[in-house]
Amino acid sequence: MAGERSKPRRHAFRAWAVAGYEPLPSTAARVAPSETEGPRSFRRLCRPPGQPFASIERGGLFTELKARHGAAEIVEVTRQRLDWQRQAARDLAEGRFTEAVVAFDRNGAITWTADQDEARAALVAAWKQDAEQPGRARFVFAYTNKDVDGLNAELRAVCRERGELTGADTVLETRHGPLPFAVGDRVQLTDTLKAARLYNGNVGTITGLDAATGQVRAVLDAAGGRGREVSWSAGEFQGFRHGYAGTIYKGQGKTLDHTYLYHTHHWRSAASYVALTRQRESAKVFVARDTARDAVQLARQMGRGEVKAASVAWATPDEITAGGLVSRVAALGLHCVQF
Repeated sequence: MAGERSKPRRHAFRAWAVAGYEPLPSTAARVAPSETEGPRSFRRLCRPPGQPFASIERGGLFTELKARHGAAEIVEVTRQRLDWQRQAARDLAEGRFTEAVVAFDRNGAITWTADQDEARAALVAAWKQDAEQPGRARFVFAYTNKDVDGLNAELRAVCRERGELTGADTVLETRHGPLPFAVGDRVQLTDTLKAARLYNGNVGTITGLDAATGQVRAVLDAAGGRGREVSWSAGEFQGFRHGYAGTIYKGQGKTLDHTYLYHTHHWRSAASYVALTRQRESAKVFVARDTARDAVQLARQMGRGEVKAASVAWATPDEITAGGLVSRVAALGLHCVQF
């Protein structure tokens, strides 16, 4: 934790911070060995002034740590219940996207449509049909927030049509704009309020809503049963949205019975892996042929890499030495603080 320092155990990592300056292009993070702390110490960890450290990027700093120090590898897949899905998960993890996508297509898990509008309509229709069988954890994933908003609106309309939402809609101000809510709505949190035990990524069902005060009550999802009851005032906490669909990024770490995946041209390898491996029982992918004409082209799209690496991956030989970094900092009139 920033500002705290404890005596490290043998082979532990130690973090050093550089504060009060604008980030350097290729020295925003370091894992070079420290001359005074031993070979398994972080050299420096930097951030812009006034900003917290960002969330860990997919494959970023860990890639460098693995290359330098090694890592254990988990090879047994236990989330998926079907053999072909477990094999596809292994193929995705090891970069064999063609084999994985062909398996999904061969097993009828890909719905092909002419364009994106038809793909979205097919997804909503499949979700509507499957949702008639209650008691399963289902979720829809899309890449962009814009697509998530559109899907949430359409899926919510299905629930309203079925009478699953109680009472009139109450429009609440959220960080995503004004949105209608009612008792029975699915809701997901997009921000954190620790005092109320509200955490970014939580998903649940609204059980109470006071239109006059904007007070919201909800029961959060939990594995194996009823989750925690939480409440908040929409006037004080606006980090929430409908919870029928969400971004693939928010799907990391989740396990669901059934997933519905809205493919677009934005997908890359990391997002594709997350999207195609959240399910226990089924993952249905909805693809427009004007985006990917067949499984082979779809696999190439899904397997594209992203330039998201730790800054140390781009360091020059001169920057590896402490002198190189210090001289660079001094030349820019910056100040280093060790804590």
